[in-house]
Amino acid sequence: MTRYLPICLNLESRRVLVVGGGNVGEHTAREFLECGACVTVISPEARPWLHEQAAAGRIVLHLRRWAPGDLEGYFLAVMATDTPAVNEAAFAEAEARGVLANVCDDPAHCRYIFASKIERGPLTVSIFSHGTAPALSRRVRRDLEAWLGPEYAALATLMATLRPRVKSLPGLTQPDRQRIFERLVYGELLYLLREGRTAEAEALAERILREESGQNEG
Repeated sequence: MTRYLPICLNLESRRVLVVGGGNVGEHTAREFLECGACVTVISPEARPWLHEQAAAGRIVLHLRRWAPGDLEGYFLAVMATDTPAVNEAAFAEAEARGVLANVCDDPAHCRYIFASKIERGPLTVSIFSHGTAPALSRRVRRDLEAWLGPEYAALATLMATLRPRVKSLPGLTQPDRQRIFERLVYGELLYLLREGRTAEAEALAERILREESGQNEG
């Protein structure tokens, strides 16, 4: 069994290529755009959304078949056509050029795979089975979706604003900062947010920061 390293890629301003303009190609292009990538789609036919994005200048759309040489200069690629021979040829070129590539539903031709995921604001939980049981990954995702309520999105958003403030407190060691983060995450904030008491949660967070700042000054 191939084991994949779970990593998070920063695709901001990186060139990525999607070969195929059907449902999978559209979904993948959406994902890449959300990550700030520079997206190019090559396909003789494309879903309406892809045409709309191209007309708005958000993606580049080439209405033609993939051809050798198309992968030059790309960081990442996805092959999502209905023609296995095209997918395999494009993957072979990606390998030769050092481009990370994924051929949809073909683990033998993947240098990376997409995880099943849950998104709650800035919080993303990814689940994957190293390509062995996608259905199980989806089942686990559904189970976790029921458990991870909207309060987790609210807490993740709040923590995103608090983190730079904690890091800016003078004189703190890494263990000091870790203690503050754990106090925020493991305290009552989540329960207050779950009950919709956002103002109280924010006030509590401010009190914790004041207390920690005072301890640091002392």
